[in-house]
Amino acid sequence: FTGDEHSLLTKYEGGIKVLKAWGCNCNGQLGIGSYATKVNENYSIYVPTKVVFEGISKISVKKVDGGSSTSICLTDDNRVFVWGLNDFHQLGLNSKEKIIPRPKEIHFFNPKENPNNTIDEIYANNQFFYSKNNSTNKVYSWGVGDNFVLGNRKEESENTPYLINHLFFKNLFVNDLSLGSAHVSVYLTEK
Repeated sequence: FTGDEHSLLTKYEGGIKVLKAWGCNCNGQLGIGSYATKVNENYSIYVPTKVVFEGISKISVKKVDGGSSTSICLTDDNRVFVWGLNDFHQLGLNSKEKIIPRPKEIHFFNPKENPNNTIDEIYANNQFFYSKNNSTNKVYSWGVGDNFVLGNRKEESENTPYLINHLFFKNLFVNDLSLGSAHVSVYLTEK
């Protein structure tokens, strides 16, 4: 999986899929806990390095994606984690921290805390994110809302996940999404 200037991979180790990252880490997008602290510092990691989820001993990664200096991860138990640049509060954490250098969970999607908000697909591009639940056909968006990319019918950012009205998709089933730098393409079929 790739972001703007970084790469991510999943690899089986000890029976679980771990996450590794490499590339530019100027905004904490690798999730390894550090990032460049000087404006002119070129901080890159050239070897895939394990991403550590603080306070969680074993976590198995289902899917990961990267945006512009951001990363998102979906675990096998359908928890969602984000990290990286958060200067416009685009990570969906409702946090004012400008850089999140380690994975932080978006509790809105936690299956135990909010069973009605669970998702099983994630998407990232530029500075916005989408997720969806295949069985309920719920689609969420958050991040920087330039060019109306969030489906919220306004050119405003969302700093927490926003449930897109099902009528936006004309009651059709959302099969897949693809995020461009300033647009979203949705593959729809009849239910």
